[in-house]
Amino acid sequence: MPAGRRRPALVLVLALAATLAPPAGPAEAGRTATPEATRILTFSDDDAQLAIGFAAPLAGASDRIGLVVQCRRATRSLRAALFFGPFPDGKPVQAAVRDAAGTVARFGPVLKGSRRAGFHDPEVGERNEVLRLTAMAFTPDALLSNGHNSIWNRISARDNRDARRRLLDCAGEGG
Repeated sequence: MPAGRRRPALVLVLALAATLAPPAGPAEAGRTATPEATRILTFSDDDAQLAIGFAAPLAGASDRIGLVVQCRRATRSLRAALFFGPFPDGKPVQAAVRDAAGTVARFGPVLKGSRRAGFHDPEVGERNEVLRLTAMAFTPDALLSNGHNSIWNRISARDNRDARRRLLDCAGEGG
């Protein structure tokens, strides 16, 4: 990140609140299991904003992997941030979601790792893209991935549906 640029509050919310996520599952046959989110996390729900997501620890690292969607109540604006942790030098990554039916949607540009690449934490700010991301990610057995790190949504259908409904209602998109 360029010097002088401050991380958005949304990024800090997930970084601080993700510590509430349960630990990842055990490794299987020498390969690290893909982290699993098992509950919806409400990071903020006040007069100013609603921020909902899910997260889990990255195996072998102190980092978290996950997603948070934020709705500003006054403007009904939406934005999302995904957190995939570090990625290796030379490896291309791009945020994507695969739903339980196998449909894949990609978000943001393809980035290629460099020695200065650091962490892949893309933000989605265009309203229709955030709505598409929300519809796909907040479903049971959705897989969020960047081609290097991934997280499963193992949250109940009811809890996912409630999270989507709360975000859509806040954004003025509810039925």
